[in-house]
Amino acid sequence: MWPTTTRPQAAQYLDDAQILALPIPQDVDFTGPPQQTIWWVLHDMGISLGIVQEFQGCSIDSQVRLKVKKGTTLREAMDAIVASNSDYQWRLMDHVVNLEPKGGVPAILTTKLHRVRLHTFDNWTPSDGMFELFKMPEIRRRLNELKVKEGAHTGDGPMAISIYPNPSPPQPRRIDINLRDVSVQSVFNAIVRSHGRGTWMYSENECNGERIFTIHGWSD
Repeated sequence: MWPTTTRPQAAQYLDDAQILALPIPQDVDFTGPPQQTIWWVLHDMGISLGIVQEFQGCSIDSQVRLKVKKGTTLREAMDAIVASNSDYQWRLMDHVVNLEPKGGVPAILTTKLHRVRLHTFDNWTPSDGMFELFKMPEIRRRLNELKVKEGAHTGDGPMAISIYPNPSPPQPRRIDINLRDVSVQSVFNAIVRSHGRGTWMYSENECNGERIFTIHGWSD
């Protein structure tokens, strides 16, 4: 069963220390994909999430475990996740919780972009803005240098799915992002924050001798 409470937006006005001290609103005892497990922690806090995954093999499925009590702080809950799932580390980056491989993120996410201008309408999810970002020549060149290929597609971009029950698409909203000298990961964070609350996920895996990336985005 999914929580159905209304989520506050106050987190956008807090500093990092205040965000990490926020208490989670219910007991959590859940094992599932990272985006679902951490959603149980963040859904009432108005805080966005970024997830980075790397896999050796064609499967990109993963499970993480979390068991914490109501009132546990966000910092304590995220520490509990990485304590139970030693392949991961976490940090609060640009006011977005980022769960990452313990060995560091893939090189494309650390790629520095001199100027990012995203001016578009987002009809469904943060993935729309992410797809636009990955059309930039600097990113396409870097992917070629790294020999990383694009993964599964639906429509015009990599596969985007919803983890939320009975999703109803919001009204189209304008995305206006102007940034300088930022990493790709920071732009992903800016895109989900432009939604008020959302999740992005970037995955890379080695499959049949090829390095493949996929992008997913959700808003709730």
